[in-house]
Formats: sequence, C-alpha cells, structure tokens
Amino acid sequence: VVEAREAAAQAALAEVEAREAELVETVEAIEERESALEDAEASVAQAREAAEAALRQLEQQQQGQVAAPGGDAEAMAALQQLLIEAKLRVAELDMQKEEYRHRYLLAIRQNGETPSETVSGEKASFA
Repeated sequence: VVEAREAAAQAALAEVEAREAELVETVEAIEERESALEDAEASVAQAREAAEAALRQLEQQQQGQVAAPGGDAEAMAALQQLLIEAKLRVAELDMQKEEYRHRYLLAIRQNGETPSETVSGEKASFA
C-alpha cells in the first residue's frame, strides 16, 4: 500500500514537473513575441515619423511651388506624386502596426490568456 502511494506520488510529481516545464516554455515564447512586437512597433513608429517628416517637407515644397508665379508644372506634378506616395507609406505603416498587434493578441489567445493580460497578469501596452 505504501509503495503504491509512493509510486502514485512520484507519478504526480513527474506530471507536475512536466507541466511546469511546459508552462515555462510557454511563458518564454510569449515574452519573445512580446519583445518582437515592441521592437516591430518601435521600428514602425520610427518609419512613420520619418514618413511624416518627409510628408511635411513635401507639403511645404508644394506650397512654395504654388506661391511661385509661373511654377514649373512638371515639378509640381512630381511633388504631388511624392506627397501621395508619402501619405500611402504612412497608411501602410499604420496597417503594419495593426498587423503586429493582431499577431501578438492571437499568440496570447493561443496560449490560453485573455488579450488584455500578459503572463504576469499585467496589462498589455500598445503604443
């Protein structure tokens, strides 16, 4: 009887240890994904800032061309095209950021957590 209980206790302990190791791996995977998301968000934010700065510069150049009498129509069209491309790039960066956010939330859900929590129970932050 004692041996059977001891064997059952050993089996239960082994199961607990295996589950603990699995949870540690899950926590590490989530932390890696969270870190990757933060890196991606920082990269997207920097690219967005650069695109917005270029956009402001193009808008100023475009205004200068309009103000100049007899401004070159070809240069004006090129500036307008660059302005449109810059606005599209900013929109693409915003969509990319949302895609990263979606992937992060999906990864958390797949690991059995609610999207508003991380492994430690803290609120997830999205810049």
